[in-house]
Amino acid sequence: MDEWLADGRTPLNAPILAADYMDLILERQRVYEAVKPPVKWARTLPEWFVWPGDDDHVILPERVTAEPKPKRTPPTREALIAKRDALQSQLGRLIDKRDRAVLGPRHGTDDMAAYGGIGIRTTARQNAKRAAAMDRSITETARLMKRISQVTGSLARVEHQIARADR
Repeated sequence: MDEWLADGRTPLNAPILAADYMDLILERQRVYEAVKPPVKWARTLPEWFVWPGDDDHVILPERVTAEPKPKRTPPTREALIAKRDALQSQLGRLIDKRDRAVLGPRHGTDDMAAYGGIGIRTTARQNAKRAAAMDRSITETARLMKRISQVTGSLARVEHQIARADR
């Protein structure tokens, strides 16, 4: 214990760099743990080995502050109108795709006899193909509906920006 009092308790009396001070704190901790081994459930913390008055001698590095990011310039009204037009045409294409996925002809024809009228029997294989096609159609429709919703939101945001630019 005398070793701890002699080596570990020496106060700072000269300027020291922050990195060297961290090494000193860890050395104080090692000396203390060599004299008095810690138990497994209660480890010593480096903060316990900071003595009063140490902060007067520690040389901290210069504080570096990041330069503020430049503010974004709002888009021009013409750019907003061009974006609105592009979103409207994209929305139109998506709606057409959705309609084709939902309403598209099953056999590639509009002839009602091809849709299994009276007296036409279908095999299990044909039913399975029809069910798989229906599943694909539903999946595609759900994907398109999600994308239509996203584009509609973007379009509403651009419309709001245009209205705000007009003020």
